[in-house]
Amino acid sequence: LAVTGSSAGCGGVMFWADYIFKQFEGRVSHKAAICDSLMGFVPEGLLEDVLEEVGQEALCTLPIWPEAIREACYAGQVPLEKLLPEVMAAHPDTAVVAIHGKADPVCLHFYNVLASDRNQGNWTEEQFVMRTNQRLSEWNAHPNFASYL
Repeated sequence: LAVTGSSAGCGGVMFWADYIFKQFEGRVSHKAAICDSLMGFVPEGLLEDVLEEVGQEALCTLPIWPEAIREACYAGQVPLEKLLPEVMAAHPDTAVVAIHGKADPVCLHFYNVLASDRNQGNWTEEQFVMRTNQRLSEWNAHPNFASYL
């Protein structure tokens, strides 16, 4: 069973992989989550604003959230960067893969458009690479994670 997506579809993998894997628990012998071209960077406060707009009752009760993310949601936080690590921890027999260009111009532009809309400073390519390396370093702590740059 492979849950895979590219660009915004990778966001779908981040959000849905845990739920999908739980639905097939005990019925498939191999599982993988493959994210292509998205590291999940969003400007500070953006997801919390979405949570406020949509409402905790609507968002936090979705069945797709791992328990730790659901708890954070009820606390007013949406820690996107923790979604894949939660999948890795909950499904240690599952391969989780990130395919990403360190200086992906589309992801950098997407982040900068959102940041400028919020009056936050744009990231340079160097800052994007630094944050990508930092996130991959955190994710690499999981033995079932691999990255291809």
